[in-house]
Amino acid sequence: MNQNSNHKFSDEERNIFKSIADYVQANPNDYKEAGEWLDEYCSESAYWLRQEDELEKRKKLHGKFHESIFQRQVDQLENEIKERRTPALGILFHEARKFLLEKYQGQEFLSKEVTVKIILITWLLTDADAQKANLHITEFEKWEWEPLDDILQLSRGYAGILFTHNKVAWMSLVCIAWGKIKESEKKESVLGPKPPEIFAEILWVWKHGRQHWKLVCVGILVFLISGILVLPKFNLFGNKYQGTHLKTENTLHKPIVVARAAVEVKITSDWDFNGIVANTKAYLAFVKGNKPLLMTSSIGYTASQIGNDVVVYKAKLGMDAKDSAVGNLASFLLDTEFIQIEFGNMPSDSDVLGGDVICIINNSVRLIFSIPPQKLVNNQIFIRDLSESLQVLNEPGN
Repeated sequence: MNQNSNHKFSDEERNIFKSIADYVQANPNDYKEAGEWLDEYCSESAYWLRQEDELEKRKKLHGKFHESIFQRQVDQLENEIKERRTPALGILFHEARKFLLEKYQGQEFLSKEVTVKIILITWLLTDADAQKANLHITEFEKWEWEPLDDILQLSRGYAGILFTHNKVAWMSLVCIAWGKIKESEKKESVLGPKPPEIFAEILWVWKHGRQHWKLVCVGILVFLISGILVLPKFNLFGNKYQGTHLKTENTLHKPIVVARAAVEVKITSDWDFNGIVANTKAYLAFVKGNKPLLMTSSIGYTASQIGNDVVVYKAKLGMDAKDSAVGNLASFLLDTEFIQIEFGNMPSDSDVLGGDVICIINNSVRLIFSIPPQKLVNNQIFIRDLSESLQVLNEPGN
């Protein structure tokens, strides 16, 4: 392992590792599914299936270079698959971390499923007591290694894989995932005690009430307080029309804080590719005149050849925290004249066959658009018929 500053950790990063360890050990059941995924993804059979897929891709991409380094790489991989030697645990584990990094690097919005996978892998790599915890989450708990201390001392060890390969990018994912967990904890704490726990105590008081008349009074008081503080949060007594009205009012009359979009578009192309296009920007913008009202973007997207010279492009985009849309009401997007989409390196002579866009404002207002067939213009795709899709922003009272 090279001894450089890339391996050093700030106090804040160390505190995150300690908090992650405490949280995983306190909530092991939340990580059972992630553990099952990790064991399956890192199984030897899954590893060789991925190697066989990689071999086919290399043959398609580099098969014509018979005397080149590409052909030697194909031959080497083919021999490895034939021999099928058991790969080291470090290699298998690295495959899982690499998969998450390549797929979600640069994305600001992570699902709960992805979040727990990132946290689980980070816990295994940074908690020296992971093996002693005996949580039965994943087989990798039994792996004897020296996680965090090994890296901090700048000595060798499999745990160094986490930070010697794209440490900054992985730590960015860790911070986003950990922030999502802390945010979830705050939401749960706001709800207060769970009604079933309160009712259980009330039933006990009722059973023994004759001997403990004071506790009966306390129980009644607790019940009344819980009804006042907890039940209104669930709007149990509001009708569905009232709930819909309140939701619309609360979302459309609040300033835009966050926005994300998912884009899927099909084009004509003979590009034989199926994977992640890294370090290439994609964006979607709501535009009025020549001015973007709101812009979402991502670094990287996926492209897949599905046959008959058709390639499907997909991207998950997020709005920058300093975007000009921040602070405006969602209804200001009614001024949008067209939506403009661009995938970097998309073949400029292609025909757009169609596609879909889902944009979510403040995690609640959902806008759905259809991409019509068209010819690419300077690698740009346009949606101009917006009236029906934007109608949700034009609720009564706006």
